[in-house]
Amino acid sequence: MSLFGTNQPPPQQSAAPALPDTLEQRYKNLLAAKGTTDANALTNGLLKAILEFALREAASDIHFDPQQDMFRLRFRVDGNLRDVLTFSKNDFSVTSQLRVMAGFAPQSATAYTPEDGGFEAIVGGRPVRFRVSAFPSIHGDKLVLRILDMGQNTLKLEYLGFAPDVLEQVQSAIKSPSGIFFVCGVTGGGKTTTLCSILKALTRPEINIMTLEDPVEYTLQGVTQSKINPQAGFNFVDGLRSILRQDPNIIMVGEIRDLETAEIAIRAALTGHLIFTTIHTVSAIGVISRLVDIGIEPFLVSSNHGRSGGPASAQAGLHAMRADCRPGSSNCQKNPVTAGFRLDRHSKSYSHGA
Repeated sequence: MSLFGTNQPPPQQSAAPALPDTLEQRYKNLLAAKGTTDANALTNGLLKAILEFALREAASDIHFDPQQDMFRLRFRVDGNLRDVLTFSKNDFSVTSQLRVMAGFAPQSATAYTPEDGGFEAIVGGRPVRFRVSAFPSIHGDKLVLRILDMGQNTLKLEYLGFAPDVLEQVQSAIKSPSGIFFVCGVTGGGKTTTLCSILKALTRPEINIMTLEDPVEYTLQGVTQSKINPQAGFNFVDGLRSILRQDPNIIMVGEIRDLETAEIAIRAALTGHLIFTTIHTVSAIGVISRLVDIGIEPFLVSSNHGRSGGPASAQAGLHAMRADCRPGSSNCQKNPVTAGFRLDRHSKSYSHGA
């Protein structure tokens, strides 16, 4: 006989609906565990959640903006910053933990000196490198993490979002025996990823590939990579001169910043080297005016049929829609890949947008 005076089973209570897995919800769960869980474990839990959600949303950068009593967390996605979380400075020591992981002291120096470092971690089952920049402000250090996904498909041209016709043009252009290939575009648009993908595609035993970078973001097997150090007198100009004495076939210069570097790079292209580099313009056609502005002789820039008259690629990071996605469809989801490339070679333009 039932204790309830009936043989009918007691009614079952419906389970509470599962809470959505969001960064804010994870933060609230960790906050609720304070006092019963080790503080370091909670800090690591929040940091792990931040990194996981940044990769999930295909962010290129993570910003920790110090306010008077709070931290404002923002992700840069598709070139735009957006707020994702605000939390009290007293809740978790996330920035101190990040400083230690990046190789800094746990607390910023009293001299308020900017610092640069980095660390690697396994996030979501794949290796990811984070470049960390600390900048002193009146409310404490502002930390910015640049995300460098080291996953197996990250440095493959076919996974970067090129339209088929543009991909064909790029693959053809990078097989040239000499010349310069410029990559330009907005910050966070994937210029370094494109260049490293190109170098990875070109790497083979019979080719000597060397780089000058600031800093080295992706480690490439079979490529001699170097990081410039202006404080020690090792800059792009001196490094490029030295590389030319190392019998290179292909050279990657992280950025063309001044007249002397540009001149050496162009003359290296004219003497049979293949140069890959970036330059600060937002369009491919802007490369020409930028080179002229920094002092390159127009006849070198305009030699469309010369060896230095190579292609220029302008790009930006966008969201590409799935093929089955239609406006208004409930199944429409964003597939985060790099897209929006344009390749200009001489007077021809090839474009693709998402």
